[in-house]
Amino acid sequence: MTNILVLFCGAVLSLTFMNPIVAFFSGMVSTIIVHQKNTELLEKVGSYVLKLAIILLGFILGAEQVLQVANDNMLLVFSYVVITITIGFIFQLIFRTSRKYSILSATGTAICGATAVSSVSPLINSDSKDLGSILSIIFLLNAFAMLLFPALGDLFNLSQKEFGVWVALAVHDTSSVLAISSIYGSEANYVATAIKLLRTLFLVPLLLVLSYFYNARLSQSCFPLFIILFLLAALCSSYFEFSNSIISFVNQSFDFLIVIALFIIGLQVNIKSIKGITIKSFLHTVCLWISMTILSLITVIGLA
Repeated sequence: MTNILVLFCGAVLSLTFMNPIVAFFSGMVSTIIVHQKNTELLEKVGSYVLKLAIILLGFILGAEQVLQVANDNMLLVFSYVVITITIGFIFQLIFRTSRKYSILSATGTAICGATAVSSVSPLINSDSKDLGSILSIIFLLNAFAMLLFPALGDLFNLSQKEFGVWVALAVHDTSSVLAISSIYGSEANYVATAIKLLRTLFLVPLLLVLSYFYNARLSQSCFPLFIILFLLAALCSSYFEFSNSIISFVNQSFDFLIVIALFIIGLQVNIKSIKGITIKSFLHTVCLWISMTILSLITVIGLA
């Protein structure tokens, strides 16, 4: 009964503020208090809610805006992915982490965080401890980014567009990108979403390459189909004129779903996995993330 009350209070707090960052930390604190251990169902529910929110955002953006942002930043995203993976393997030599852990760390940082890690792990037959460690580190870095990035955006006086590009490149998971960018502003949110989904698409060629080198069978479920639905929604928005009341409803639904998704994702914190993180694995992933965060920020400011 006490556990249910704690979770209920966390959910009410999240919906009261309607702030995705507050929702994330409310979920995180709630699960620490109730010692939530079974996160498998939470992961599925949180993933579906987040994907639904992203699809709704397609109706708000429109195809022209999505394609324009993607076209303008294709080379930038490609360069970021290649450089991140390269530096990841350099850090493997410096910190002497295993090859498989380095692959998980580099691909997670380069593309889409936990989604990339979870997709790559079975292909390379990684150790369960490595998987738990990298997912826990990514979770902690996402939490840290939610607190740090909005303040840094204000400190460096980044425009909405600049902040959206930076967050889309530097932050691991799509959920965190949407949460952080939505706090900074609607334009930042739109730009960040389009670029982050473009970055996520690089998961497909990466999985094909790894499946070839590791002689692994690639599952069809690895392809991010929700991106196709997002693009279809954007096309509908471009070819059909929706009333202001419908657009307003979609906007409110998006805000609501993002808050719910971040609360559920916050509930997934795994204290046991966090305690199992080794110094070498921690240094590899954190140093790689810091390096790419600084590099991407310098690049965004330089291109302004």
